[in-house]
Amino acid sequence: MRWNDRISTLVAVTTLLLAGCTTLATFQSSTYESNALLAQTELTNCWSYYQAKSIKQHLFQLHRDMLALEPSTTETAEMLAQYDEEIARYRQEKYALMQDAADLEQTREEAKLRAASFGRSLLYLQVGLLLSSLASVSRISYYWYGALLAGAGGVMGVVRAWLS
Repeated sequence: MRWNDRISTLVAVTTLLLAGCTTLATFQSSTYESNALLAQTELTNCWSYYQAKSIKQHLFQLHRDMLALEPSTTETAEMLAQYDEEIARYRQEKYALMQDAADLEQTREEAKLRAASFGRSLLYLQVGLLLSSLASVSRISYYWYGALLAGAGGVMGVVRAWLS
């Protein structure tokens, strides 16, 4: 069988497979990009909450310091103890928020890396689709071989991105 006799079938199958992989890679890339944006939004909210807790802690510290300047009585000692408890509570809450922020930063970075991996794979898959289309129109076998090569690179990139 000659190349021109079977090119239509080979190109059609190649194009179908590359289009399917391109669709999957596009979906995965956009999913991870969305996850990165969501993590960034949550991270921003976390740091805003941290700043609010920090302001409240400083206000309690300021009131506590002003109260400490007054003459010592049982009532002021009790209030100082309450202020100390609140300051310690805010310090603990800020520490927990810092831990949450670190987790969100890691989640964001991982999502960005995976989105980029799928994006690079998309480039190869789209070049493969382009060359496959050129092979169909021109009936030149080299375009089809190029489509296979570029498509294989894209498919390997998709598999690598999924496994990472």
